[in-house]
Amino acid sequence: MAPRTRVIIDTDPGNDDVLALLYALASSPDDIEVLLLSIAFGNVNVQNCLRNAVSMFHVIEKEMRWRKEHGRPEGFEALKKSKPVIAVGADEPLGGKRVQAAYYPPRKHGNTSSTAHPPTPSSLPPPPPPNPHPHPPPPPFSPPPPPPPTWKSSRSSTANPPTPSPSSPSAPSPPSPPQPPTPPPPSSKPNPSSSWAAPSPSPAT
Repeated sequence: MAPRTRVIIDTDPGNDDVLALLYALASSPDDIEVLLLSIAFGNVNVQNCLRNAVSMFHVIEKEMRWRKEHGRPEGFEALKKSKPVIAVGADEPLGGKRVQAAYYPPRKHGNTSSTAHPPTPSSLPPPPPPNPHPHPPPPPFSPPPPPPPTWKSSRSSTANPPTPSPSSPSAPSPPSPPQPPTPPPPSSKPNPSSSWAAPSPSPAT
């Protein structure tokens, strides 16, 4: 039975490309047949791409041997039925100027070729703009002061009552001394009940 899909994979193997190749080579031979791997430059130069692809096949061979020794299915059925050809493609652009980014770390795409081919300023991402309103740092933490101690007397409060302060608004004011009664005002009319009578005026002579 012929496989459903026959493919030629053109790639620059880094870890993401190798992961896609492993998925394809571990598939069922009835679903896919990888005829050829075309290795070309991209984020990595051609020499590193070829080294990554060949290293992948060495790791697959060791993995299949370990599975067989431990009685487990070997897997990679599509690879066992049809081994792909590895072809090295172009290491330079067919037209135009070569531009490679320097910010692809080696752990993702092998040893980058930025040392041999330094990137142009247009290939680098622009730096982030400065923050026009940076947040000020928070003030240092200082614990609140402890409350003043409260002293309690062992004597009873009835034995020595507290003396109110005169400036205290809640202290009672001392009682005022008694005032003598105010006499009634003199009246111009004689009082009939009184024994004293005004003298009668003497006749004119």
